[in-house]
Amino acid sequence: MKKLKLRKYTILLLFCFFYNVSNAQTIKLTEATHQGWSGGNAGRYGAKYYFTILCKDFKEEPKLDKIWIENSQFNLVVRDSIEIYGNVKRSKRNNTLQYTITVGTAHDEYAEKNFPKNNNQKQEKEPKPPIKFSGLALISYHYKGVEKYFIINKTLTELEPINYP
Repeated sequence: MKKLKLRKYTILLLFCFFYNVSNAQTIKLTEATHQGWSGGNAGRYGAKYYFTILCKDFKEEPKLDKIWIENSQFNLVVRDSIEIYGNVKRSKRNNTLQYTITVGTAHDEYAEKNFPKNNNQKQEKEPKPPIKFSGLALISYHYKGVEKYFIINKTLTELEPINYP
């Protein structure tokens, strides 16, 4: 009798495992590029980031929401190939979606040093990521009505910095 229960339990576990594997969505980072920049006014610098993500085997299309880089949050605005505005280009082939994300950071040491905000001004607090992560970036997206996260751990390509006059 115990062997029969054990077999049923094992078969149930295997069924659940294969069901989850067969319905799993695959998200893969194919490109992560970083390019620093400096110049313009004295003390201005920043970085440009490009990420390409492939989504395969999905039942519903994942909806990108936000990305966090260098403690800064950016809203992700998806555009198709014919639209002009947005920081995410979306292309679809068969059951594969490709998102190309372009975001950039900017800092102005001169303005921060010489024109500090007085205490009467409300300082905007940068929203913190919803989960703790160690890595380069965190992307939040919605899939089947559930918020999920994808962590980008490293830059795959480091481009030569740009120095503006």
